[in-house]
Amino acid sequence: MENFFDEVITMSIHEGKWLKKTLRQRGIKQEDFASDLGLSRNQLIVLMKESPFSKRYRGEMLAKLGLSEEEFDRIAQLEHDEPDDETEPEFHSPYNAKHKGSSSKLNMWWVPAKAEAGFIRGFAKRVFPSMIQRGSMPFIQGECFGFEIEGFSMFPTYLPGTYIVCTMLEDASWLKKGKVYVFQTHDGLIIKFFERIEKGLIYTRADNNNFNPVQPIPVEEIVQLYNIEFDMNRPKH
Repeated sequence: MENFFDEVITMSIHEGKWLKKTLRQRGIKQEDFASDLGLSRNQLIVLMKESPFSKRYRGEMLAKLGLSEEEFDRIAQLEHDEPDDETEPEFHSPYNAKHKGSSSKLNMWWVPAKAEAGFIRGFAKRVFPSMIQRGSMPFIQGECFGFEIEGFSMFPTYLPGTYIVCTMLEDASWLKKGKVYVFQTHDGLIIKFFERIEKGLIYTRADNNNFNPVQPIPVEEIVQLYNIEFDMNRPKH
């Protein structure tokens, strides 16, 4: 019976929030801890939204902190009823659309659907094929991207041929359930409604129910996340 109650108490704390607090208290930078695990900071933040952690990462994380499973269980028993003083951030990103007045700065990349593979290959160094052209979006602060919608999985929200103007999200803490995002992986771009993160997987859904269910995206495959600012037809030159 004691083991049963110990398990219930352990599960009652949010392991992701506990890890975030522990790293802060120990003065460990998230990017350094993520690197030790072979992850990017963005991938670590995605994992910190989970509770409990998937078995794939839980043991390794505790080992990096010098804790055994038993020691963690004892810590959990002491902390499970402490008030949570952390609040979820409101959806506002420094990368979001913001009026900046008139400007001719080339801060926009137009990415047609047929050039997606070239975009994925050249993303890290911003070396793209000629089909991906530069443009100016003066109402956007910083770098932004225009991705062309292909197919009908997001119909009727977005029609094929529409361009969605996106800005980069710093990490997964900005993701909100029920909002559409662009998920960039090593294989391509996925434009879907965000549902949840669970056991190292990002669950999404299509607007067109004929395309559901959608295959979950493993956290480690995420290269970049994008917020959709607005949609438009690409200007003709």
